[in-house]
Amino acid sequence: MSEGTPMPDSAPSQDKKIQSELFTNGEVERILLAKQEDITLLCDPLTTILYCSPSSKAVLGYDQDEVVGKSFADFVHPEDLPSLVDDWVQFQSGHNTDPINFRTRNKKGAWIWSEARASLIEDDRFPGCSCINIHEVGHQYRLRQRVAAAEQMAKIGTWRWIIEDGDPTWSESHYAMLGYEPGDGHVDLEWALQLYHPDDRERVGKLVVECLVDPSPYTTIARMRDVNGDYRSIVQHCFTETDTNGKVVAMVGICQDITGQTQAEEALRKSENNYRLLAETSTDVIVKYDRDGLCTFISPAGESILGYTQEESIGAPMLACIYKPDRKIITDALEAARRGRTSDRITYRTHKKGGELLWMETSVRTLLDERGEILETVAFSRDITERHNVQEELLAARKKAEAANRTKSRFLANMSHELRTPLNAIIGFSDIMCESMFGPLGAPQYDEYSKLIRESGQFLLTLINDILDMSKIEAGKYELYLEEIDLEDLLEGCIRFVEPHAAKNDIEINYEIDETLSPLYADERTIKQVFLNLLSNSIKFSPNKGEISISIGQTDTHVEIRVQDTGCGIPEADISRLAQPFEQVNAEASAAQTGTGLGLALVKSFVTLHGGAMNIQSEQGEGTCVTFTLPFNPLAVSDEADLQAIFRI
Repeated sequence: MSEGTPMPDSAPSQDKKIQSELFTNGEVERILLAKQEDITLLCDPLTTILYCSPSSKAVLGYDQDEVVGKSFADFVHPEDLPSLVDDWVQFQSGHNTDPINFRTRNKKGAWIWSEARASLIEDDRFPGCSCINIHEVGHQYRLRQRVAAAEQMAKIGTWRWIIEDGDPTWSESHYAMLGYEPGDGHVDLEWALQLYHPDDRERVGKLVVECLVDPSPYTTIARMRDVNGDYRSIVQHCFTETDTNGKVVAMVGICQDITGQTQAEEALRKSENNYRLLAETSTDVIVKYDRDGLCTFISPAGESILGYTQEESIGAPMLACIYKPDRKIITDALEAARRGRTSDRITYRTHKKGGELLWMETSVRTLLDERGEILETVAFSRDITERHNVQEELLAARKKAEAANRTKSRFLANMSHELRTPLNAIIGFSDIMCESMFGPLGAPQYDEYSKLIRESGQFLLTLINDILDMSKIEAGKYELYLEEIDLEDLLEGCIRFVEPHAAKNDIEINYEIDETLSPLYADERTIKQVFLNLLSNSIKFSPNKGEISISIGQTDTHVEIRVQDTGCGIPEADISRLAQPFEQVNAEASAAQTGTGLGLALVKSFVTLHGGAMNIQSEQGEGTCVTFTLPFNPLAVSDEADLQAIFRI
């Protein structure tokens, strides 16, 4: 029909007639209500159902007569009933017309989420009655639950602000993001703005105002205060909704908590700053290589030590400067690191700019990819050229000293051997003269002189034997002849030997021995020498009427022997050097001058050769106690390292 053509006069009256017939035809009304997907109820003020549409059969499974006459509350979930009653009271008083969500029981007993809208019937025939339209929203509710769960898992929340409503609404996940209990979703706008950090609040406000004027989406990061008073970093993606005229009617925001990310980034930034500071101030060279072995970073110390600038070093191969014969050391260390073994410090030579060789000490760390291949390598290196040179000099000096010591030992051994021959003759002939085997010598003075010659020869022979024993021990050629010995008989023989010397100063010697002492396997000659040396020392340094006590006990594996005297004692500072060859302590100058300083050194050496240990305790003016232990089954010490430990070379 063209514009301006009038409608037939009969059309309006005919339409009204058809409409009247339609609305008075019960069959048509029944068909329309049956086709509805929603349920329509007519309820009195006490929620008694007066009418139910036929669609209740399709939606809930109930026939109309199964619903009419019952209370609307009979079909509501018990947990939802209290809030529903409150909403119904508010509705009856005219204060609430919003839709209500609750669970409804169908005929099979299942609970279905529904949404109801109610309106009062303004008809005097139905005073206080209401028409309730119920719509099944189970699918929508499940969808909202899934969306809410996804939001919480992703730490995402949403908000929507309808400009005319005044206050925005928050999703439950937005509340949970900040730790607040969700209410009905509506949020006081002023309260929400106050949650922003004071330094961010003005900036966020300006963005909102600009978005209202120019409806373009924006993204920003701002700090918001949570329920504990801590600020969390929130990224917000905001966009607008407009009407058909382009006017902004609402704003929508999608928020995500990125506090963990920002904290990690801040920690990384601090770590990088610390790393950079350490790298720049470190005297060691720190170098990073990529998976191809090319340098990607070198600390400033690299230029001062190696002479290459950072520009010259970046991109250079790892082995470029390494002294060729030492390159395998580096590749072996990298392979060990790749296999998961911790790389020890490695020592190698590298070329300085100009060709000079430097000794470097390096530790290597690698970062591997998921296939176990080297992704990145970090090397920490230091110049040890000076230290290496000093060590070489010390090693050379040590070898020289050891050679000199061996020469000395050989000289002493040879000299001692050469001296023994004439000494044996002197001692032998002096014995003949003292015993007057071929008749008297004549003058009485000759008898006295002969005894002095014999005593001096015996003293000199003992000294030579000690020197020879010490030389053999230092050379590692002293042999022990192990056999089972009677320690008590051996001790008694030693006491008898020194008793004449002790009697001259009225020194008493006594001993105590464990009667259950296990058999001891040892070299009888050396153990006898140990006892004689210790007893001689005690007698030498003990005053008149002194006392020497000897005790012999045992443990599960060792025999323990203690020799204690009441002599002058030893200064504490001198105890540590007593058992070294030719060392003497001038506690009593007259007594010290009569020895060679080999007595205790031999004692310690003989005990150590048996696998035992010796300890000296002394206090000036109180006396000295020497304790040594011997294993019941000794192992002879012949290793050079053990000998060096004995003599502290």
